[in-house]
Amino acid sequence: MEDSDDVRGLARAVLEGAGYKVLEARNGTDALLYWQQLSPTVDLVLTDVVMPHMDGVELADALANKCPELPVVCMSGYTDQVESIRRLQERGVMCLQKPFTPVSLSSAVRLALDG
Repeated sequence: MEDSDDVRGLARAVLEGAGYKVLEARNGTDALLYWQQLSPTVDLVLTDVVMPHMDGVELADALANKCPELPVVCMSGYTDQVESIRRLQERGVMCLQKPFTPVSLSSAVRLALDG
């Protein structure tokens, strides 16, 4: 889940290049709807922290209530989101600083999946 077309496209290209199947959402509301429809086939959620309609923290909270074992990786480029990121990390959510490299994104996803 990422509202920036460029960042979302880059993440998709990197992850598909690493062999993952990627579903895209522009906001948390859409991501939650996708998850509700496809939950058995979703192995991980990658989300930006700052998003319109439902931010990444709200999405992570909603998913944790529905499926606590689902790995979530959050991304943030905002240094003022320290409290939100700290809260996510305390719950075991991996957080990735933007801008990220293809290697750091792939590594974060792999680590989260390996749990």
